[in-house]
Order: sequence, then C-alpha cells, then structure tokens
Amino acid sequence: MRKFQKFYILIILAYFLCGCTSSSQKENILRPQNTAVNAVIDLERLKQGGNLLIAPFRAGVNVVSTAELDKVALSIIQGLADTLQNSPVSFKILTEKNVDEAQLLLKGHVTKMEESRGIKKWMGGKKYLTIQGSMIDQKTQSLIANFNFSVVSGELKADYKKLGYQIGEQIGQFILSHLN
Repeated sequence: MRKFQKFYILIILAYFLCGCTSSSQKENILRPQNTAVNAVIDLERLKQGGNLLIAPFRAGVNVVSTAELDKVALSIIQGLADTLQNSPVSFKILTEKNVDEAQLLLKGHVTKMEESRGIKKWMGGKKYLTIQGSMIDQKTQSLIANFNFSVVSGELKADYKKLGYQIGEQIGQFILSHLN
C-alpha cells in the first residue's frame, strides 16, 4: 500500500509542477510586456522640449498606496531625470519650488506591484512592477505621448526602488528614441 501512496504523491506533485510551468507560459502569451500602448502622439511638440514637471506616480487600480510605493515613485522620477540629462532637446526638470513654470506634465500610475506567491515564490520567485502614463502639454492640455512599461526582477530579493529606477530609465529612453 505504501508504494501506491508514494506513486500517487509523485503523480500529483508532477501534475502541479507541470501546471505551474504551463500557466506561466500562458500568462506571458496573454499579457505581453511593452505593448503598442507606447506611442508619441505629437512628435513636433515633444521635440520642442521645455519645462517638465514629473508628477509622482500614484497607485493605480488594484494597487495599494503604501510608503514603499511612494519610494518607488520617487525612484521612477530619479531614473527619468537622470536619463533625460543626456537629451539633445532641452528638458528642464522642475521641482516643487517652480511648479507654476511647467510647460509639460508627465504623470502616471503604478498598475502592478507584486511578487510571486505560493510555490513559485519558493522556486525562485520574482517581483513585478508595471506602470502606465502620459505626457501632456500644460497650455493646450493636449496629449503628447502615452506609455506603458514593465520590469520583472530575476529574484525575489530585488528592491522595488531599483525596479522603479529602471522603469524611469525606460521612460527616458522611450522619449529620447523619438528625439533623434
């Protein structure tokens, strides 16, 4: 009887392990990263540059607003500002002191901030961070660009602040790629 119990346990374990592998592949097929949402609507206005106010990214739907999210939002701003320093177009990043001088507004939401759970967490879990946002001309309130970026860490020990910085760099590279 014990041999049959061990056999059934092995079959059930194999079933669950195969199920975890196939479900993660289905997730990647159903939710691709960096979809066609990334688009510059008004290239001419983007090329003009100007005073850019970057609003801290807020919690989106199904994301809890926490102190950690606030730190991630600041890391996104830092990564974006550092990347735009190398811009061929002049972008002046504004602070709280000179908000009223803003010509461009970049804002967005964190739409996913989570980590692996259950058995996936034990088997080398990952952290996920996804944002969506836009750039708007303050004077005309017209849309200049839309974007949607995701970052997946290779390990569960990764810091969300580092992931936020990487997202900021991705946004900056997206903007820079349209200026050349």
